[in-house]
Amino acid sequence: MLDANRVMIVDLGDGLGRNIQESIGLDPESCKSASGEAIEDVLGMIERTNPAITFFGVSDAASQMLPLIERVASVFPKMGVVVAAPSDSPELILNLLRAGADEFFTLPCTPDAFKGALQRVCRKKGILRVPSASSMGKTIATFSGKGGCGTTMIAANLACNLSGLSGQPVAVVDFDLQFGDLATMMDVPAAHTLADAVGDDGTLDEDLINEIVVEHPSGVAVIAAPNDPADGESITGEHASTILKKLRGKYGYVIVDTSCAFNGCSLSVLDEADEIILVTDTLVPSIRASERSTRVFEKLDYDQESIRLVVNRFNPKGELSVEDLEKAFKLPIFHILPNDFDTAMAAIDAGVPVAEVAERCELASSLRVLAAKFVEGAEEQAPAAAGGVMGMLTHLFKK
Repeated sequence: MLDANRVMIVDLGDGLGRNIQESIGLDPESCKSASGEAIEDVLGMIERTNPAITFFGVSDAASQMLPLIERVASVFPKMGVVVAAPSDSPELILNLLRAGADEFFTLPCTPDAFKGALQRVCRKKGILRVPSASSMGKTIATFSGKGGCGTTMIAANLACNLSGLSGQPVAVVDFDLQFGDLATMMDVPAAHTLADAVGDDGTLDEDLINEIVVEHPSGVAVIAAPNDPADGESITGEHASTILKKLRGKYGYVIVDTSCAFNGCSLSVLDEADEIILVTDTLVPSIRASERSTRVFEKLDYDQESIRLVVNRFNPKGELSVEDLEKAFKLPIFHILPNDFDTAMAAIDAGVPVAEVAERCELASSLRVLAAKFVEGAEEQAPAAAGGVMGMLTHLFKK
């Protein structure tokens, strides 16, 4: 995401520079570091090395460094300014942000907290690398032929887990244009939505796409569906394709929640998707709807290997076996999620990922394993977190 040699660390006291290096996992030899407190000296170092982001390690006497932070932010407005300190005093943080710091984190810092801070600074300053055609982000759509199967819950948790597992920037978009509730499920404000990117004349303003993003505490970028179902009518399939292409150039993963209908917009989303998570539960109406969906995918000439069948709320003691489901769909089961309705509902009502409600429950573990299947090298680490019957089933029938 960011070259280490475009990072500068300025130690303003107590050897905090090395502490920052250890916290963010940078090789001390791969980034530039310096120490000093004189404003002109620091400005000169930054001018000579031209970093994309400069980290300042400040001591508890950080108030003395405010003029320096303010001057640096003023002279180098396109550079990311991140401050790290052992203290998390609200007054200190507020004063640093007022002085021009883009982000603050407390030392020592966890890798996930650092990655979230770094992603926010990169998006704010526009200093993420522009991917080449071969390194564009992956688009994953969640779809179900029948409502109520859990596509939105899966999309929200997949995005949050991918953010932690991959270390890449992740966006999740709600393209259920009439009744999407992804923003509610993730408890983020939806002051701006997809509809705000489309003008009264029906023209998509690509520059506004970045403005409708709301950041989730996990670091995931959330784009909400229109608040008024009528506003969704202004968004066309062409708009959807353009929005997703633009997001793929900025984010490592773009997760898209769709409606359960085959309309112009949802078809454009599915066309753009690299992989489609087809969600079903074990109720007969859901199975029939999902089986019909697979026939539509076949008629649309979608690559069958890109269709990922996920069975939600599976009960090993139920009447339908894994073999029965695979026979019905003529597709291998990609992943199985256990039937833990109470935990899922508690997470939805609280607007948080399932892991925040019950980190060690089988549903949280299984959702993490699902995300790991989309991250190279991560799946080998995830099985340890998925125990019990569902963990064994998931790995036994993984593709």
